[in-house]
Amino acid sequence: MINAASEIDIVLLKNTTEGICTMVNGIDWRPGDNLVIPAGEFPSNRLPWLALERLGVEVREVDIRSTDEPEHAIFANMDEHTRQIKGPDTYLKDRKWPTPAIRHHQGRGTGAVQ
Repeated sequence: MINAASEIDIVLLKNTTEGICTMVNGIDWRPGDNLVIPAGEFPSNRLPWLALERLGVEVREVDIRSTDEPEHAIFANMDEHTRQIKGPDTYLKDRKWPTPAIRHHQGRGTGAVQ
């Protein structure tokens, strides 16, 4: 709705879990791909990602609570096979996820999206 390029970019779903599962399964994952997520996320925000391991996708869980710069901990675990990063929801509600830093890392050829 807000900032949607067109009506085909809008999907109404019944809850957040369904949205996460829809997004996770909407990516063309291939064996050897990886994704980076914060360790210890709430199960409904973690288990859909872990289920990708059955497709040969490596799930890298990063402890973002043990650092003053959690975004750098996430970025340090990215490489050329990273297809997705998941920003912190559970533990860093008072901290804005650094969109410019994400764009910078997308430009490094990782192809990762959040």
